Amino acid sequence: MNVRTMHLAGALGELSRALQEEERAVVAFDADGTLWSDDVGSLVFEYALSEALLHENASDALGEVLRALDPGATLPSGSVRRAQKLLELYEQRTIGDKTMAEVQVWAYAGLRETDAWELAETALALSPRQAVRRDAVFALVETARKQGARVVIVSASPEWVVASAASELGFAPEDVIGGRAQVQDGIIEPALDGELPYGEGKVTALRRRVGDDPLVLATGDSGFDLHLLGAARLGLGIGKKPKLLAGLAELSHCFLLEA
Repeated sequence: MNVRTMHLAGALGELSRALQEEERAVVAFDADGTLWSDDVGSLVFEYALSEALLHENASDALGEVLRALDPGATLPSGSVRRAQKLLELYEQRTIGDKTMAEVQVWAYAGLRETDAWELAETALALSPRQAVRRDAVFALVETARKQGARVVIVSASPEWVVASAASELGFAPEDVIGGRAQVQDGIIEPALDGELPYGEGKVTALRRRVGDDPLVLATGDSGFDLHLLGAARLGLGIGKKPKLLAGLAELSHCFLLEA
């Protein structure tokens, strides 16, 4: 497997040159594992479980996910226990990444959107897990901002969680794309609002937000980011997950970033 690499200095130079050629350029970043070291969606979800903060509004929908996996199983009672069971199954790889990401978006059903934001801020501050900024990747953010590009995050984690974490890095909510739950009268419902920004869905969600403006650079740390990287003029992989590396080897305009 031949994966080409690009050092940070080279990536910054390529980005700068590309931005000089485009008036309305877009630069897109995955969040978890890319802009920062941890998965903020999982971080906040695990905090909510540890503090028993989920409402019973999510219980039936969580039960449906469990029944789909094992129709004859006895279900745990209550939203928190059902969510904990799903998390256990995910850690055992019985549940896929996309299903778990979807659950983490709508499992907060019953919370007001404003309360969900407060929950994210509290969890990010108090959790023993910390999402540490990746300075090499953030250098790309700063270069893009200085040259007037629109810098956007595209993540499968809950949009309000990512937006809360990203605000510390100077991202406005309108430049954060994440998983969204349906909302009724300000209350989160136990269902997705549209498609999860995952895999090819990341490209769809990005285009819905920014239109046809040229995507100059995209970064991501997993195989599920390859569609996004492939849609950009220059794609940069972060880290060395096997599916990511295999995909990078097939894309001539994509490289593994060497910080």
